[in-house]
Amino acid sequence: MTAEEPRWHRAPAVLWTDDDDVVYVVDPEGKDPFVVLALEGTAAAIWRHLAADPSLGDVITSIALEYELAPGDVGTAVADFLRGLRESGLATTDAVENRA
Repeated sequence: MTAEEPRWHRAPAVLWTDDDDVVYVVDPEGKDPFVVLALEGTAAAIWRHLAADPSLGDVITSIALEYELAPGDVGTAVADFLRGLRESGLATTDAVENRA
């Protein structure tokens, strides 16, 4: 078995709702349980992509295609945003083993 690129997930305790233009996110078990984060634009798009438990590369490719940009132009910003979500307790990663 070999390890694949880690997959990104929304943290299990996080509550969120999508209002088309804005995604509202709150972590009721986090250090600030009454703070609602409003994600718009690319931030909301990245959050929506987490539904598929993507790798970082998957998210970068999807955002680049969605906004008609080169992956190299968005890669650092996407990675930084995902790290921020993880540090805030709103997203997690794990390594997935390839059993094929």
